[in-house]
Amino acid sequence: MAVPATRFPLATNVLSDIASDVLREAKSGGATASETEVSQGFGQSVTVRKGEVETIAYNRDKGIGVTVYVGTRRGHANTADFSQEAIKDTVAKALTIARYTADDACAGLADPTLLAHAWADLDLYHPWDLPVEDAIVIGRECEAAALAVDPRLTNSEGATVSLHEAQFIYANSNGFSGGYASSRGTRPLARLRTSRRRRKSAASPESAPRGASVRDSSRPGNVRCCTRRRPRPA
Repeated sequence: MAVPATRFPLATNVLSDIASDVLREAKSGGATASETEVSQGFGQSVTVRKGEVETIAYNRDKGIGVTVYVGTRRGHANTADFSQEAIKDTVAKALTIARYTADDACAGLADPTLLAHAWADLDLYHPWDLPVEDAIVIGRECEAAALAVDPRLTNSEGATVSLHEAQFIYANSNGFSGGYASSRGTRPLARLRTSRRRRKSAASPESAPRGASVRDSSRPGNVRCCTRRRPRPA
């Protein structure tokens, strides 16, 4: 799937080139077969509690995982460094592990005839262009909508609005190479009432918190369960 270059630090073809470099290095190091996954991603999370911003967090990650086979021996290693030197070191570590691992007759890649060479677009990538300021507004709306349902709901664990986007390329020495981008956005909400009974729900700002809040406020307080020893059945 074509992904806008501005959404990720690296273009899709760069991930594919890195995957090819990994497979080439594995072959030159003595692997009889190999596979790799090259990925990148980023996210944002904003938490609002009692109407105030509690946390704003960003994350950005990338990684290479490589699995090599020396006959029926398998080794795996990974790295977050995309430099050529790091790729060589990571492949070398995987090969070392494989050479000291016991033989496994079930280890290996899928038969080339079983590999797909064309597949449908699963439509998993819908980026959410959400500025932090808008995320704060949504978080406040979620929290306020939940607490406004019943006067017994007096406290909140906060509302967190988050998004994450990721992309990967998987390739192996049997001629397969492919991948896709995906995205997700969440608005989970946790409430806490005066009886200290907790309940969580994923919700839209206005509608879903209402049903969950009503359930919270209508239930009795906590009751401690008794514990006892019982004889085992014969």
